[in-house]
Amino acid sequence: MIYDNDEFFEQYKRLRLDDTGLNGKMEEPCMRPMMGDVSGLRVLDIGAGFGHQAVWLKEHNAGEVVALDPSENMFSHATALHGDKGITFVHGYYEEQVFGEAFDLIVSSMALHYVDDLAPFFAKCYRDLTEGGQLIFSMEHPVCTANPTGYSEDEGGKFWRLTDYFQEGERVQTWFVDGVRKTHRKLSTVLNALMACGFTIRQVEEPSPLDREYPESEKKTDYFWIRPSIVVIKAGK
Repeated sequence: MIYDNDEFFEQYKRLRLDDTGLNGKMEEPCMRPMMGDVSGLRVLDIGAGFGHQAVWLKEHNAGEVVALDPSENMFSHATALHGDKGITFVHGYYEEQVFGEAFDLIVSSMALHYVDDLAPFFAKCYRDLTEGGQLIFSMEHPVCTANPTGYSEDEGGKFWRLTDYFQEGERVQTWFVDGVRKTHRKLSTVLNALMACGFTIRQVEEPSPLDREYPESEKKTDYFWIRPSIVVIKAGK
């Protein structure tokens, strides 16, 4: 579990708590409107991290909110920060939990590229949702995970090198530390895995800098302009 690597965790914590990364700039402004009115809903947050999304859900009148994360570091920090906010924090892997048809909404933020096998994961999500429930998740865009070697630059400017998109499987990259492992999948693989479990695809978004106001000084220099960073998917039972 990379988030229990202390060197990685401290650097990630600075990024996340400063809200300078993908979550604050791109993901949250896209994902949260996709949830609609969460009032009274029973919600599971998979890969809840520091608990930001779980807190937002409670602040928007969700009913029961369960925030699950397999990282001891994340669990400890989340409970220290938000243990008094009426959220049930659980330490462990989702695949090992027993819930049944317990939730109206399952959300997951930037975690599925760490899941080795999507089929049993999505099948469990389907079982854990009530009839009519929704699964909404974000993940690194497959354009990013295909060849996660970073940006290149030539006389034409900075660009993202896209290779090996069709070669699915493990990728190892340097992100704060060496040896960060993720799983690359084609976008079609993700969508087909959802449908194979019985889900109906309701919305797919690729957040863009065009979706928000950007200072002129950031335009064309911010790396979010160069390639799609994340994909957000909503599926219904």
